Amino acid sequence: MLRKSGTGPVLPAAPRNKILSVRVGTNVVMTSTGTNRTWTLIPEFSSNLVGGAWGPVPGFTNTFANGTNTTTFNRRDPICGSSVYLRLRQQQN
Repeated sequence: MLRKSGTGPVLPAAPRNKILSVRVGTNVVMTSTGTNRTWTLIPEFSSNLVGGAWGPVPGFTNTFANGTNTTTFNRRDPICGSSVYLRLRQQQN
């Protein structure tokens, strides 16, 4: 954490992240770039973009190697039906 004199903490900006691919099979596998080991990518899902409610995907795994992050989790069909929207949120470790 960085600190300026006389102010609260100033956090470094999150690295730019770009989703490269989403594969849907038995699981969902999202491949992305732009992260590093000091940030965790947390997948979130919604079945209604108008309502604005996003929920965290439970039981996901992240693997980081050579500048690429692979996020894997179970399909959301049982919860949302066939209309599922996905995004990645970055959280500093």
